[in-house]
Amino acid sequence: MSGSDSVQRILVADDDDFIRRFLHDLLTRRGYTVELVPNGADALKASSAGDHTLLILDLEMGRPTGIEVIARLRAAGNEIPVILMSGSFSTESLEGVPTGVGVTCLVKPFSGAELEAAVEQAIGKNAG
Repeated sequence: MSGSDSVQRILVADDDDFIRRFLHDLLTRRGYTVELVPNGADALKASSAGDHTLLILDLEMGRPTGIEVIARLRAAGNEIPVILMSGSFSTESLEGVPTGVGVTCLVKPFSGAELEAAVEQAIGKNAG
């Protein structure tokens, strides 16, 4: 984590327990505080408090999907940066993603370095 004194809180929503644990371990070792939820409904509930710096969402995790979570947050005026993860992205799979609102796509599988770069970029954009 770069030179900020404040704790960066990241919310991770993925229906795959292995992915959630992988992200938790990687991000906590980097100094982030990480909250894990298994689905989009819990992500919406957890993010409603507004105390997260970043959301990391799976594209396909049931209802609501990652895209639906983003759309609901944006409709409510929440501009938190989001990393959207998927095994593959296509034009069709990204339909409904609001444009120009701090959404980064990350293709699974990804390395720890790729995740860290995406997180730093997203948080840096949010801080600036």
